[in-house]
Amino acid sequence: MDPISQAAFGASLSQSFATRSKQMSALVIGALAGWDKEIMTGSSIHKLDVKRDFPWLPADSQQAKDIERFRWFSDDFLAVSAHDESLISDVRYSFLPNRINSMWGIKIKQRFPDDGNFDAHVLYQMKNSLDKKTREQFLDMLF
Repeated sequence: MDPISQAAFGASLSQSFATRSKQMSALVIGALAGWDKEIMTGSSIHKLDVKRDFPWLPADSQQAKDIERFRWFSDDFLAVSAHDESLISDVRYSFLPNRINSMWGIKIKQRFPDDGNFDAHVLYQMKNSLDKKTREQFLDMLF
């Protein structure tokens, strides 16, 4: 967000990721115009390692190719969801900036290679609903 937008909103939440070896951590620095800064620690998650996380997936399968395409578009900020082991998430975007709970990702299906279907694509998944509790937590971060 540029400084003009920050001033227009009067508040700013900045999400950044520290990548240490094979782990990513979210950190939020919030500042309300004229107020003190607040640093909120976030959650951590292991970066995606296809060989470790999906050892059953053939490297030449369509799903493996789709993962690499998603990796490129996500600038390699990928992890297996803590809530769904078949979901690879773009961890840069979340409803709460200090949580790694992605708004979208791709779903891997083990049954495709098991059935001999190596041409099946991954499934795109998007979360677009914001519950009341998450909305309230976000507003508490701003004000």
